[in-house]
Amino acid sequence: MDTQRVMGFDQFVGQEVVCKILKVNKKRGNVILSRRKYLEEQRLEDKKNALETVAENQVLEGTVKNITSYGVFVDIGGIDGLLHITDMSWEEYLTLANL
Repeated sequence: MDTQRVMGFDQFVGQEVVCKILKVNKKRGNVILSRRKYLEEQRLEDKKNALETVAENQVLEGTVKNITSYGVFVDIGGIDGLLHITDMSWEEYLTLANL
């Protein structure tokens, strides 16, 4: 259902999802679908589009994805960028680390 491990599939009951058809077996009357494959392809497309539009010195908003000892990884619309610890104030780093 996702690109990462999902616990508790009950949350998806009744929801509409977009999937990629992997296999159609007309003889048996069934279809094999993959939501993960669809999401992976979407992320690749988003990354490609994002790389075409970003430029140096551009100011963007993003979502913090991971905090490490050397900086913060930020999703800026399809690509993960590294905000290095030396490019942040100590106060900013402590605020993010306490999220």
